[in-house]
Amino acid sequence: MNLKQASMLAALRHQGALPQTELCGAMKTTQNTMVAWLNELEDQGYVARVRDADDRRKHNVAITDAGVVALERADDQLRKLEDDALVGLSADERGQLRRLLAKALDALE
Repeated sequence: MNLKQASMLAALRHQGALPQTELCGAMKTTQNTMVAWLNELEDQGYVARVRDADDRRKHNVAITDAGVVALERADDQLRKLEDDALVGLSADERGQLRRLLAKALDALE
């Protein structure tokens, strides 16, 4: 699983099922790219696409139980990587770094 896929699964875990077009906007990608990502995640059993009950032209995307497990594994791996990379920083310094990086990312939007 790559970082974009993990981010998508995290958004679905946090927000619940989302319309495919809304997820596309949240991930700042094109429809074609989103379809490719979703195809991969669906093939792995991490997401499910279902037709919207109110508008059958729309698809909603939901994380599956397997997707939650995979995301938890990815979160564990990310924490270990962060611990290894930032071993020389205190907890306060790590927090400051996260805030600064978030601010820099916000500026890119």
